[in-house]
Amino acid sequence: MILRRCEGLLEDPHTYPQIVPALSMMFFIEREELSLMPGVYLKEDEPFENALRRFKKQVQKSGVLTETKKRRAYEKPSVKKKRKAMAARKRLLKKLRRMRTR
Repeated sequence: MILRRCEGLLEDPHTYPQIVPALSMMFFIEREELSLMPGVYLKEDEPFENALRRFKKQVQKSGVLTETKKRRAYEKPSVKKKRKAMAARKRLLKKLRRMRTR
């Protein structure tokens, strides 16, 4: 782990200001990488179906499947721009409908 390699450096007050920002950046990067992969540990006496349900929920929240579907085929910049414009229009119309009903 990063902390174990840098323990000696943290004890020296002269290297501390240079090491701390680098360490915080490394921890940020590590945490980002770890949070990308959804996973579930099976608890004691827990049915497999419950663990599978928790896993599916984590996959849904992380957006892995939607990202995979997006990357399945190349999307030209013009098509991407058009899709984003249509999504913005749809959001605006939805917002206007909500405002009318209130």
